[in-house]
Amino acid sequence: MSVSLVCIKGPYAGQEFPVDRKGLVIGRDPAAASIVLSADIASRSHAKVYAMPDGGVTVEDLGSTNGTYLLAASGRKKISGKESVKDKQRFSIGDNDYCVFEIRCAASAEAPSYTRAVNSAPQIGAPAAQAGSFQGQWPTPGSIPESMLADRFQRFAARVIDGLVLSITMTIFAFVFGLSAGVFASSGWAILAILMSVSFIGCITVGYIAYLALNIYFLYQNGQTVGKKLMGIKIVSKDGGRASLPGIIFLRMLGMFILEIIPLIGWSIFFINLFFIFRSDRRMIHDFLAGTVVIKA
Repeated sequence: MSVSLVCIKGPYAGQEFPVDRKGLVIGRDPAAASIVLSADIASRSHAKVYAMPDGGVTVEDLGSTNGTYLLAASGRKKISGKESVKDKQRFSIGDNDYCVFEIRCAASAEAPSYTRAVNSAPQIGAPAAQAGSFQGQWPTPGSIPESMLADRFQRFAARVIDGLVLSITMTIFAFVFGLSAGVFASSGWAILAILMSVSFIGCITVGYIAYLALNIYFLYQNGQTVGKKLMGIKIVSKDGGRASLPGIIFLRMLGMFILEIIPLIGWSIFFINLFFIFRSDRRMIHDFLAGTVVIKA
């Protein structure tokens, strides 16, 4: 038996999504959800629909803020955890029927084996014609909705915070080395004091490495630097999936660093990159290098 999910009302009205045992996640986070909704009523990971081995279908609320509701002529029922459903059963995301889906079960129809749904939801309130209709081929992923992009202030503030974290980290290491040199000098250990003073540059390097290690940890966890985590934004791939960690480190960070230190033109690349934030997609040069975009987490 094949199972699919049809959007009856909402930004994907008219589209049909094949469901398998791995399931489809509905939510606001492109990195976690297969069907992305940009309205605030949807949680980042709101609900999941999956086919069971025995042929049944299950709808699960993933701890959403505004709830997932089964709809019937007699009224609505809020889902707590998992709920088994049947063919033609409808459910809504949130309690205001902002987006309504219907379960479709077919005994022998062959469902396309797609692994990911559309990552680019139309703007809220868009007519069904804009959403398009499912005709056996998956809609081509486009740009992430503008409402989900990190705003310019968030990106600027995150950059400032990251700079402060770097400065603080390097200052701490410099202070420790400087204090140690003073202690050795006052204790008569002149040679050690000289060595500690000479290695001041080394301590700055160690501080920078510590800063990178901390950011790499957060990047690996959820595509965030310290600044981006505090500002509630994160890096994802341009189609909304999880960004590659090597791509972020070697293309987005290291690649941009190399461009900015090119003699004579590096400084101009730095300032040109700043103006890229005013593009409609808010992607900067380092985003194009790594194939990424920054969104609200």
